[in-house]
Amino acid sequence: MSSSSVPARPPFSALPLDTSGPPGNAWGLYRADDQLGALNMLTPEVVAASAAMQQSVDGFRHFGYQKAKRFYNNTPAESLTGDHLGINIWLDKGGIVGRGVLLDYASLCKRHALSIDPFSSTCIPMSHIHQMVEEQKLTLRTGDILLIRVGFTAAYDKLDINAQIALAQRPSPGFLGVGPSTAVLQWIWESGFAAVAGDAPSFEQAPVRGHWRSNTLQDHVKDGGMVHQVLLGGWSVPIGELFDLEKLSATCSRLQRRSFFISSMPLNVPGGVASPPDAVAIF
Repeated sequence: MSSSSVPARPPFSALPLDTSGPPGNAWGLYRADDQLGALNMLTPEVVAASAAMQQSVDGFRHFGYQKAKRFYNNTPAESLTGDHLGINIWLDKGGIVGRGVLLDYASLCKRHALSIDPFSSTCIPMSHIHQMVEEQKLTLRTGDILLIRVGFTAAYDKLDINAQIALAQRPSPGFLGVGPSTAVLQWIWESGFAAVAGDAPSFEQAPVRGHWRSNTLQDHVKDGGMVHQVLLGGWSVPIGELFDLEKLSATCSRLQRRSFFISSMPLNVPGGVASPPDAVAIF
């Protein structure tokens, strides 16, 4: 799908598009037989514009997963045009490709002496999200892939093996993440993100609770409904978790840049876990 054929996104206030569907849904925004959802925004033009921004970091290695190897495609950026960047082709190969942007919440908290605990059930205030965008001088573009670093990897790696096991076995899995609020959903929608990801076990504040409970998006969130469900079930926005963003954060700080080329693909390991099995991000 070319950029000219991607329909204009309606205002957040116009959701839901399908009144027979769940709160806040965008069902029917694309063609009737659509299978891509928000990934439709990753047009050949969008991907081509990000292809020259290549840098790479390691995949995740937490909660018993082995550290992933890195794979590179050295095809010159200038040759990646037309059908070579078609989204259907990338999906056939099992990947999502585009421009990534990093909101480094751990770094923001360190700079401003703010309290932060990646292992607690707390949310990132919406005011801090806007502050990161402003301080990092980020210009968000439709089709961007959002990454949020809360410092989970660094904190987890400081634990000894017994503490790591105890963390994974807690009766209530509390983790820092974006808050389950209408404001967060509106910002994600209006920013036009094609996918979102973070370095914690849950992109949103955990434990996540609640399912589709109400007829309106506002009541769904107020009643404890999940951002997770709106993104996946309502908008088809993929969510990534447990991304190792430490080296990416260091590189972005060194270069004074918070945008980059990103390619995320599944390993398709037989017997693996997650959806898709043993998913891993390769930047």
